[in-house]
Amino acid sequence: MNKKYVVIICFAMLVLGCSSKEDLNPLGRSLGDVHDSDPLKLGSVPKEPKNLKITTSENSTKVKVPLYPPSIKSNPSNIDFKPQPRLLGGQFSDVAVFESKGVKGDFVTIMNPAGSILVASNPNPGNWIWAYTLLNSKDFRNARAWQLIEFPNNNFMIKNSKTGTCLNAYNGGVVHYPCDESNQAQFWTLIPYNNKAVKIQNLATKTCMRVIIKNPLKDFDTIRQVFLTKCAPKGQDNLDQQWYITAPAFNAKPLYLKGEK
Repeated sequence: MNKKYVVIICFAMLVLGCSSKEDLNPLGRSLGDVHDSDPLKLGSVPKEPKNLKITTSENSTKVKVPLYPPSIKSNPSNIDFKPQPRLLGGQFSDVAVFESKGVKGDFVTIMNPAGSILVASNPNPGNWIWAYTLLNSKDFRNARAWQLIEFPNNNFMIKNSKTGTCLNAYNGGVVHYPCDESNQAQFWTLIPYNNKAVKIQNLATKTCMRVIIKNPLKDFDTIRQVFLTKCAPKGQDNLDQQWYITAPAFNAKPLYLKGEK
């Protein structure tokens, strides 16, 4: 093939790749510039953990968090319940994504087929979300429970029981951050599968929550990274992107304090 055409094709692929990249601030109006894609300086994805327990300390990995959430204007009457545009005049919109204020649901546990659950293991806002098993996450107590706040068209904000913060898409992973109803990166669409599991897709990025499952019958003590990746199309392997909404993992006591005599 002519070298000239090879160069043209490579340049076209580069342009297409760059045009699809999410380069907006995932925290919306809360912190940093509109085009600052990493205002928390966490990098693109959560790094693989070396220790079983990441942290339970209130004093670890603190980030700068605004004292007050950004002021939000009410969403005008919207009979078709569609979300408001993310940007307005090149800046993030200060209008709530939906007209509805949301319906608060019960607390739940969010678990994948390997038995790993979403945990806000570092209680300070602006830190990665990780997936632990029920057994190795027991010290995190209520940081394992989440409240689903329902909005139109099967969209949800997902709020942590312990921290009061919401799941927030952040580059190739998920962080928890003060809830902001004007930030589309904090809204998630639950798309059901036939087996009662759901796909959790971010409204802003259209990417799906994923935990890599290697051996679900063996890796019981594994801490897994939570990624955001391209959603698996219908008909392709999607086990890594399946999630079950189940009973909350609040503090539990044993059924029996002593064995039988």
